Amino acid sequence: MLNSGFKRNRHSFYNLNYYLVVSIFEGKKIIYDTLEENLKNIILQNIDKHKCKLVDITIEEQSKVIIHFSAPPHIKLSSFVNNLKTVSSRLIRKDFKSLLERKDMGSHFWAMEYYIYT
Repeated sequence: MLNSGFKRNRHSFYNLNYYLVVSIFEGKKIIYDTLEENLKNIILQNIDKHKCKLVDITIEEQSKVIIHFSAPPHIKLSSFVNNLKTVSSRLIRKDFKSLLERKDMGSHFWAMEYYIYT
């Protein structure tokens, strides 16, 4: 089974891949240059912290992030997504405060909703 792309933990083999789509608050088109690189690094660090594996990050229309990742079976997806959005929002708002103020984003970075699929 290991040769077929499955990972193994103590009691199971698994291959769980997800796509997470998150949008910027009010669809503001602000993801470019330095903000894009910082955001990708923050997402990668958060995914690594949860023992998941990043497959790809795609930025669409400077306002939407599509994260393709694999996760072990014990990951509770809703908690993982909430943590990812909270941590990345806090760090981006700290590092890009003046940009977000100019775009009238207040204390928000991400839209409330997200879309996740396998």
